[in-house]
Amino acid sequence: MWFWIKSDISAKFSDPDQRTKAFAKVHRFYSGRNVVAVSQGVKDNLLNVIGLQPAEIRAIYNPYERAPFLRMAEESAPVPDGEYLINVGTFEARKRHDRLLRAYEASGVTTPLVLLGKGKGDEEANLRAMIEDMGLAERVILPGYQTNPYPFIRNAKALILTSDAEGLPRALIESLLLGTPVISVDCPSGPREILAGELADFLVPREDEAALADAIARMDAAPITVTEAHYRPFLKETVLPQFEALAE
Repeated sequence: MWFWIKSDISAKFSDPDQRTKAFAKVHRFYSGRNVVAVSQGVKDNLLNVIGLQPAEIRAIYNPYERAPFLRMAEESAPVPDGEYLINVGTFEARKRHDRLLRAYEASGVTTPLVLLGKGKGDEEANLRAMIEDMGLAERVILPGYQTNPYPFIRNAKALILTSDAEGLPRALIESLLLGTPVISVDCPSGPREILAGELADFLVPREDEAALADAIARMDAAPITVTEAHYRPFLKETVLPQFEALAE
């Protein structure tokens, strides 16, 4: 039996008591057992930050098929006219929309920014207030929650991720599968493994908003052309043999 860990527990909690409880839970469930981590970053943090001692641990990505995403991207949707940048994610503190909005404003680009998602409680109202206070209401679009985000992603000029923590960010991989280039902060974990090759120039330090603004401006001026090499590591043809090897 192998246990599949899909998130970076070490980056989820800032409160010391919560971290202690979360780490203890990981040790209780997975010590001495076979573990699959969803990314190399999750694996490294399990070993080096949480101090897990598994029987064996391997990093294996989620497997993807490209064709279903392409089909869903062809469905009818209220996609904005013209060029736009996009961020996809729940409106919550961990996704750091504040960081995104400040960098977007500092970038000087006039291409609109679409924020696709929804929030709990007052989170969406607070986000809208932030947009208004920054004078970005005419350039930032909130289309509301969409059951099918893929037409929005495929038609975007680029997707931007600004989270404090992830496991293996699906939005980045799915964006590449749809041919849309990506910009990301180097949060733990996953983005560093996804933004390879020429996309590595658009991976910026998590707290460096000036670098993020520069990456947005550079991508807006000259978007990267996505090729199969960018998403090949996540295709089922690449990934499934690694799962099959677990039984050997």
